[in-house]
Amino acid sequence: MVSAFTSSEFRSARAAAPGTVSESPVAPGSSCATSFISLVVVAGARPRNRIANQLSGVVLTNGLPANTPSTIVRAARATNASMPAYAVGVLEGAHGDLNGQRVVVLGASYRGAVKETAFSGVFPLVDTLRERGAVVMVHDPMYEDAELEKLGFTAYQPGSPVDAAV
Repeated sequence: MVSAFTSSEFRSARAAAPGTVSESPVAPGSSCATSFISLVVVAGARPRNRIANQLSGVVLTNGLPANTPSTIVRAARATNASMPAYAVGVLEGAHGDLNGQRVVVLGASYRGAVKETAFSGVFPLVDTLRERGAVVMVHDPMYEDAELEKLGFTAYQPGSPVDAAV
């Protein structure tokens, strides 16, 4: 769970490391709030709107100035790209071998309440689960079964038995 940070924590982080740039992506499992503070410190910006959010380990930002270092974008993309394998690793650690296991992926869209799969981690997540031998089904209440199948997924029928869910 991501906890919010206070304005005093933000000021402390900015004062402690003004202009600091980290080339490494956010480590899976790290605090999004801490990562966000680092991003804001790098940008020299003040938090505006609801700037930080975490969705399956993805750090999303908006409202940053145009001169924000491109290392932030590269780090966010690297983090996003690492999340499907990380999620499968966590599932294997908790569940065990996935070979032959029925796994449902809950959610296909990029973000909640938006029927859009562009930038969604569902595609590499399903691919990684399939590579591990799982029988993968996908469910998203915003999509009809035929739409999910057109995307290359097997649609999950609510109430059907599964061995694990992501």
